[in-house]
Amino acid sequence: MVLIEWPDAAAAAAFRDDPEYQPHKAARQAGSVTQWINAPQYGG
Repeated sequence: MVLIEWPDAAAAAAFRDDPEYQPHKAARQAGSVTQWINAPQYGG
């Protein structure tokens, strides 16, 4: 499991959709089961 904290949902989407990330995304998805979940920030 990997958890990454982003400043906001727009920043996470910008990373996910960045053309430079796409080859890495494809390689990761080819070798694993993945699920992208945007969760609200925990304030506790």
